[in-house]
Amino acid sequence: MKMKQTYNINQETMLLAPAKMIEYSTKVIEETSTIYTEATAMHVINKACLSRWTTYEGRRDAVIKHTKMKRKVPIPICAKVNIVFFPTHAVQHFDNHWLSLRHILRVEPVKQDKNMAKVTFTNGLSMNIPCSAYMIEKQMERAFECIYRMQHGIINEKSSVSHGFM
Repeated sequence: MKMKQTYNINQETMLLAPAKMIEYSTKVIEETSTIYTEATAMHVINKACLSRWTTYEGRRDAVIKHTKMKRKVPIPICAKVNIVFFPTHAVQHFDNHWLSLRHILRVEPVKQDKNMAKVTFTNGLSMNIPCSAYMIEKQMERAFECIYRMQHGIINEKSSVSHGFM
């Protein structure tokens, strides 16, 4: 088991899950490894934003302004290389997982439990996530809209301020 004091999100990061253990706070699933960190998922997300010259709050505020999404807001860590994470629940919820849009291959409902989804990642790994398949698919759509708007410079015209220059 790999343990780290903290963790840096990168292009291989697929999932941040609550570890629910005393020794560590977050289970990080990458394409080829699993890492446990003492840092909370929120700390990891904020650190990823800070390393790219912004903050979690700044990213969240910008997404809210330009998309009108107000709850369970997707966070574009790096639009340039399609790193965008979205939460399955409210960010302080005990079962909240952060999923990377770029790594999800498919989402299927778990027949025995409508509040559980089987997520298959692009590397073939499948995991049951405590969230309905419908909600994960909605969150994926929102994350895609967010990253698309960022990459194409699409802003919410009604809330933008004109400075008289381009």
